[in-house]
Amino acid sequence: MCANDLMAAGAIQALQDARLRVPREVSVTGRDDAPVASLLRPRLATLRKPVAEISAEAMGMLLEQLDGRKPDPLGPDAYPGTGGAGDDGAGRVGECRP
Repeated sequence: MCANDLMAAGAIQALQDARLRVPREVSVTGRDDAPVASLLRPRLATLRKPVAEISAEAMGMLLEQLDGRKPDPLGPDAYPGTGGAGDDGAGRVGECRP
């Protein structure tokens, strides 16, 4: 698994230079669905990162928090049952007992 498709292209070339057969002996995958992926032989398996969609969702979440419409997803209430004095581990706060 390479960090991106350009690195995968280099890895394939290096493996072929070492006389290893890709993908028969070694599998190589990339991670950004770059145009170079469709030009490689053998074909490169690659993962598409939906950067625009992730960015739009993150911006929407941030704007909702700034407007006070949504609580901070990482705030103190984000993970019930994970701490605090008297937290019984099930998200309920009760008496602290020895």
